[in-house]
Formats: sequence, structure tokens, C-alpha cells
Amino acid sequence: RSFRFPPLLKFNAFLQSFYNWLSTASYCSYFYLRPMTKEEYIEEHKDRFLNELFDLLRMPSISADSAYEGDVQKCAEYVAQKLEEAGADNDILEKTTGNPIVYGEKLVDASKPTILVYGHYDVQPSVPDELWHTPPFEPTVKDGNIYARGLVMIKGRCTCTSKPLKQ
Repeated sequence: RSFRFPPLLKFNAFLQSFYNWLSTASYCSYFYLRPMTKEEYIEEHKDRFLNELFDLLRMPSISADSAYEGDVQKCAEYVAQKLEEAGADNDILEKTTGNPIVYGEKLVDASKPTILVYGHYDVQPSVPDELWHTPPFEPTVKDGNIYARGLVMIKGRCTCTSKPLKQ
């Protein structure tokens, strides 16, 4: 007995004709084949975006205290991983005599202007902790607002600026 491959070309032709039918059907073309708006995209992926932000905010990356050196390294690795996942062509995590450096770039067209987004992933100590109404490294949502150490200063912006790379 000889093995016969499935008729792949016929199947591809079927898929192409089905796609053509869908794209010409007036009731389908708008509702099923139109591109997603940025608002729809954000809404569809909101939970993932918030979870990634909360993961970053939970890292006590306090660079001024050597007791948190491991957390600073873990945070740098997380940021580098997210840059790579977002589509950075060249992402670097480099150990230094101080804190690790994270660098990522996305070259779309060398003839176009360069946009530089600079930030840091480390935070200052949250002391005195007793002045916090919520744990500083446990993101808390109250009345539609997120409260956590490092959210406004950089970790929120760090998360937001890497998202458009993939798009």
C-alpha cells in the first residue's frame, strides 16, 4: 500500500473560494472581516495587559537597598522578556557593576526618524510603609484607580510603551 497525501491544493482552493465568498457577502463583510479598532483590541486584551502590569508592580525592585538585588535582577529579566515578546528586534539584558541595563529596539525603516523611550524599572524604598493605605507591592484597585509603588513613576509607562511594538 502506498501512502497518499491529502489533496492539500484542493483544500487551499476551497479556503480561498470560501474567503472570497465571505468577503463579498454583504452581511459578513462588515461584521466579520473588518479590522479591529484599537479600542476593541484594548478591551479584548485588557485582562492580559493588567495581569502583566500587576506582575511587574509586585516586584519590589528597590535599587537603593542591596537586600533587593535579586528582585531588581528578576524585574530586569521580566522587562527584557516583555520587550522580546512585544517584537523588539534587538533586546539586551546586560549585567553591570550596578543594576542590570535593559535595552530594546525596533527598527522599522532606517530612513524614518528615531523615537526614543527611556525609563527605569527600579523603584525607591516605600518607607515608611505604615503611611501606605495598601501594601506598596500588591497592586490594589479602588474606585477604578490602581495603587502600587512605581506605577506612576515608571512601571506603568514601561508596560504601556512596549505594547505598540507588536502592533
